[in-house]
Amino acid sequence: MELPLRHPAAYVSLYAPYGRRRLWWFAFVCPACSYGHFGRVRDEDSAEGLRRAGCGRLVWLVVARTYRGQASEVAA
Repeated sequence: MELPLRHPAAYVSLYAPYGRRRLWWFAFVCPACSYGHFGRVRDEDSAEGLRRAGCGRLVWLVVARTYRGQASEVAA
């Protein structure tokens, strides 16, 4: 028997720091309320995990894609 998920998963787009901005930004569509929410984290690794969305519900964040900008190794 499989246990049900305790908190719904939200797939996050993660944006690297750019210019004077020192924090990573993330954006996602909340599976509970269907609205977009935003957040900030200090480093790339701390974006995943359990968080409270802007609507007040707990969601499990999973990084789906990461945008690193023009100075990244991928873009070169």
